[in-house]
Amino acid sequence: MKYERINLEHYQLIWCDDETDISTNKILIDQLRKIIDYTLLFHDVIECKNFLKQTKDVDTFLICSCQFAKKFISKVHKMNHIKCIYVIHYHGRFQNTLITNFSKVKEIKATDFNCLLNYLSKDVENCLQQARNDLFSEPTRSNYTTNGDYCSWWCIFVDMICYLPYSDQCRERFIEIFENYYQNNETNMKTLKLFKETYTSESALTWYTRNTFLFRILNNILRQHNISMTFTFGFFIQDLFNQLKKEYENFKCNHLNQSTMKVYRAQKLSSKELLYLKERHQRLGNYDEPINSFLSATMDRSVALTLLDISDDHRENDIEYILFEINIDLNNNTKPFANITSFSMIKDEDEVLFMQGTRFRIYHISYDENMKFHLIKLYLTDSDEDIRIDNLIHRTTKQILKKCLDIIPQKLYRAKESEISTIFTKLNDLYPREREWFEAIRLHCFARMNMIYNWTEKLMLSYYKEAINIYEIYLNDQELNCGINIALIHLDIGYYYQIRDVDDYSLINEHYELGIIVCEYSLITMIDKEARIKLYETILKIFEQKEEIDSNCISDYVKYQELHIQEMLNYSSLNKCYIGRYLVELADRQNSLFLFEKALNNYQKSIELYYLSNPLKTNIIADIYGKIAEMYIEQKQDYNNGAHFKKIQIEYLLKFQFPDMSSFQTDLIIMEQKEQIGENQLELADLYIKLCQYSFAHDILNDTQMLYESIREICNVEDQLENIQRRITVVMQKLLEEKDRQ
Repeated sequence: MKYERINLEHYQLIWCDDETDISTNKILIDQLRKIIDYTLLFHDVIECKNFLKQTKDVDTFLICSCQFAKKFISKVHKMNHIKCIYVIHYHGRFQNTLITNFSKVKEIKATDFNCLLNYLSKDVENCLQQARNDLFSEPTRSNYTTNGDYCSWWCIFVDMICYLPYSDQCRERFIEIFENYYQNNETNMKTLKLFKETYTSESALTWYTRNTFLFRILNNILRQHNISMTFTFGFFIQDLFNQLKKEYENFKCNHLNQSTMKVYRAQKLSSKELLYLKERHQRLGNYDEPINSFLSATMDRSVALTLLDISDDHRENDIEYILFEINIDLNNNTKPFANITSFSMIKDEDEVLFMQGTRFRIYHISYDENMKFHLIKLYLTDSDEDIRIDNLIHRTTKQILKKCLDIIPQKLYRAKESEISTIFTKLNDLYPREREWFEAIRLHCFARMNMIYNWTEKLMLSYYKEAINIYEIYLNDQELNCGINIALIHLDIGYYYQIRDVDDYSLINEHYELGIIVCEYSLITMIDKEARIKLYETILKIFEQKEEIDSNCISDYVKYQELHIQEMLNYSSLNKCYIGRYLVELADRQNSLFLFEKALNNYQKSIELYYLSNPLKTNIIADIYGKIAEMYIEQKQDYNNGAHFKKIQIEYLLKFQFPDMSSFQTDLIIMEQKEQIGENQLELADLYIKLCQYSFAHDILNDTQMLYESIREICNVEDQLENIQRRITVVMQKLLEEKDRQ
């Protein structure tokens, strides 16, 4: 008998046996499926081996007869996904050589199937614990993505899932799917009944921490990039995200006096997996790796070590014990995470849960000889590129959908064409009334894929034309704001011709102009403030490219920048730093046009907005003061004001708060920050020399010399020190001359 069904779990049970017709033993089969729901039976060794090769991404427990064991155990034992092999002894004495030579093998007497059930229960529990603690997996498996671009689109897709509008029918459909899937599994059917009766959005974290199929299948489908099932879990992922986001803000508020923290994870890796991580770290240095599933850790190191069980006297030869130390800068802008102990069914683990897509960076790997485990230090990195869809309150379903789906052509073009098709099939199923304009976005995405991957120009233009035709039907629809989409298509086409060095600039400019015109048309009737801001941003994107082929457009560029900023200042919901960034861009362009007063005014306005940030963006403020100083020096030859603002720039650079360097920042970050300070101090010293303020110059040069001395051991600064010494000699000579004149 074969058990034909899609496997949603990350593990399976395979029974390969020709000595008995096990399929006739319904009681035993039912007992096995209570432990591992997905159980398959084989009577042919070759067929079984082929299936094992095809399912190398699935943790597998294998039962086989002693006769079959002789035929293929030496080959399947090497497969990493084979966790345990239970050899059934039917006749004669068991061959102890199998246990001696193959560590995964366990003997089972044919007369004692209770022993098999006990072994299997315990081994599956160990496997589930390991799966829950999974962070990095071997590179050959689908739950570990080495292709940054490919993984990037998936993380953004899950971000989109977190914001889609879900009706109550989505939860009902979820229950229906799993009631059908687990109809023969009494334990899971009871879980589903309880879920149906008690689940609320506020109980998502509690349900996640329960030891049920929910968290296992959720993380498995996320690792496998299973689009259809991710939509099925969409409401649950969204509820988890919203609860985590809320707890994340509470968590940070409760740790205002704490800038850094550490959490820990215990994990066992194969030697091959660990070697891969080491080689990747050595080859790429400090690289960010997003996780494809939710991730649990503990704030208590001793809990992690207990879970690691380093005292285990029966370690397998190919298994490495790993303690991950995750260091967190609480000032960074990251995906949500939180201590969820108050929600957890397990109160003594002090559990911290990280959102799917969170990025970690490995910066140190070592081996503890005394404790006999590998220590891998990570730190949580910024997530500035993540998708955040804000201000959804009082939005219609259509508006929310449009905000979500606009992500697809702009961010998901690195997915496969078949994957994009699956996404839209599921979207059409969920929101059948929106099919027509969904089709425009699908065509838009396919066109971008054609453009970026250099397929065929004819097909690309055909997709774009079809998309525009549909968008134009909805051009006056205030909820959809399709003018932006049409403008972005013209931007894409113009850019496509521009990067291919098409001689006909009029063709390129024609598309840029069409994009601007459609945005201007939409602005006439658009009432929604956020939509108006997006229209101006789209115009600025077009001008950014247009400027490269038409230098005469810069005054119009500045005009639209000013209009854009005015629109943002009238919209109170916007982050002030977001407006500050655009003010700096406007000031930079005004500076390049020698519009000194306007540029200075906008630089100062941007500083005022950045002052409102928490934590204070000291390096950004320092950079703006540096621009002001340079403007005074270059445009006005005003060295007094230049020195004044250069001094303020250095003061803000010195305010930069280094995180706990001993735990997770590298010497490189210290070196870069101090070198930046040193370079600016030298510039200030030169200004003082030009102003004949030699005493100030001498003090600054001495400070700079000490600063470079402090990083002498971690980088080569001999040239800088020699340069400083030459300057000090010149300044000392000038001071002596001043003294002699007195």
